[in-house]
Amino acid sequence: MKIGILISGGGSNMIKLIESCQNNKNASINIVISNNPDAKGIEFAKSKKIKTKIINHKEFTEREDFDNQVNNVLIENKIDFLCNAGFMRIHGEKFVEKWFNKHLNIHPALLPSFKGLNTHERAIKSGVKFAGCTVHLVRSGVDEGPIIGQAVTSISIDDDKESLAKKVLKLEHKLYPKCLKLFTEKLVKVKNDKVIFSDKAIKIL
Repeated sequence: MKIGILISGGGSNMIKLIESCQNNKNASINIVISNNPDAKGIEFAKSKKIKTKIINHKEFTEREDFDNQVNNVLIENKIDFLCNAGFMRIHGEKFVEKWFNKHLNIHPALLPSFKGLNTHERAIKSGVKFAGCTVHLVRSGVDEGPIIGQAVTSISIDDDKESLAKKVLKLEHKLYPKCLKLFTEKLVKVKNDKVIFSDKAIKIL
């Protein structure tokens, strides 16, 4: 499986996906695309001899034109599966349809709660006792789609948004590679937007 990764910043989840695929005979990271020319994650990808591409969204007046350019690059590089790793752009409906059930995202909250931005601050203010992260298949809309996996941590009375973010990020780094592995080893199916796991998948998660 040839995998593409979309990033906008440092790409810490990208790094974990790259590391996990180094020992995976069934998958390889073939390209990293960023909408941000200054994304630090691009340099890491280059250091690992992975092809990179900058597609600056500011150069496009229409979101669909940007999406089309991203899609064209993915097709040119024969990508089979796509992962968002801190990609700070919302995909248009047509793009989502093209990568339906072949496109993962990770969100720093326990979906369906706290979609969008400022998740840690909002979780603390709400008074919930647990936070975490979610890996899901991408659908139209913000942080929508069937959930593949979640990881949970407690929110202590001393936590602020920065400390909670660090706790959740550690969970993200463990969860995302596991969820991707389910797809690279064909241990999960999606039927009628419901996720069906094989027996072996439970051992990985």
